[in-house]
Amino acid sequence: MSKQICFIADANSIHTHRWISPLVERGYGITLVSYTPVKRDLGFSYPVIDLPKMVNWPRLRFLVWGLWLRSYLRRIKPDILHAHQLQAAGWLGALSGYHPFVVSSWGSDLLVEPQRSNFRRRLVQTVLEHSDRLVYTSPPQLDAARSLGYPLDKTRLIPWGVETGVFRPFPPDKADTRHKLGIVLDSPLVFSPRGIAPIYQIHKIIQAFEQVRIDCPEARLLLLKSSYQPAYLAELESFIQGHRMQAGVIWLTQERTFEMEPMALLYRAADVTVSFPTSEGYGLTVYEAIACGCPTVISDIRTFDGVLQDQVHTLKVPVDDTQALARAMTRLFVSPALREEISKNALKLVDELSIETRITKTIELYNEFTSHD
Repeated sequence: MSKQICFIADANSIHTHRWISPLVERGYGITLVSYTPVKRDLGFSYPVIDLPKMVNWPRLRFLVWGLWLRSYLRRIKPDILHAHQLQAAGWLGALSGYHPFVVSSWGSDLLVEPQRSNFRRRLVQTVLEHSDRLVYTSPPQLDAARSLGYPLDKTRLIPWGVETGVFRPFPPDKADTRHKLGIVLDSPLVFSPRGIAPIYQIHKIIQAFEQVRIDCPEARLLLLKSSYQPAYLAELESFIQGHRMQAGVIWLTQERTFEMEPMALLYRAADVTVSFPTSEGYGLTVYEAIACGCPTVISDIRTFDGVLQDQVHTLKVPVDDTQALARAMTRLFVSPALREEISKNALKLVDELSIETRITKTIELYNEFTSHD
């Protein structure tokens, strides 16, 4: 009999889908409970429960959902309840009172949320207190959990892993992808794969790119209009227009959220991938770019310590230094030899970053709570 796992997560997130899909392929029985409205027909091959469709009262919804979930879980009796993110999903998992209860940190829920207020810190601690295991992806998350009193023996390091069968440096489709995007083959191209939110500092990337174009006027910046905060997006568009950068900045609407192949095409089409967040749980997009052979410029947060070495596998830039970010991008543009060297060095790490490592560790985690295979 296959293991039955009930997930609480955002059904619209590509990360949710990427975690669950390999388990479905291996015969696990999956149910997904979504705390966000399921906005698209995403072709799920497993049951998805849309909690906001039941009731969506702003002040009471989590209490009502938690009570409903408590009853539902006792009826279906999954082998494991697994919440993705301590916020929202974690709250519901704690309210349900169900065990075994595993919670995965996605980054900001541990690194930022507890710092916002004493109340939010207490909410995070409550979720941790109710959990049987905490899954983390990088050392800063572990440090944050331990500072909140979480026992080390209940933590499990499980990196997200890269789909190396999709994210790879071949085939040579750069020219074709650029043609479809209307980008000249010889134009230096920066790709920012992050959502449009302040934590990813897209405004600083745009500001740095403005400086890049002084030395490289033919350069182009490709941005994804996905997972955006409307007010922040409007601010960025206003800056671009005010600084007459429209010709250099290309917005690409990401509609097919769960498909990885289009992202791999963009990484291979780019000369540089930039990821410049103030906080990061794992940095999957950076590893995807690396797997596609695209050199990266990243913020010097601790997430990548012990994995990516500055000047060897990537170029690291102080998180608040726009000038340094511009210099790093320009440096890669004007030096094909440096791009090739960094790409070659980083590609040597890809096998260790494969999704197979994550799947193996996930199954080992679930086996801790179940006696049958």
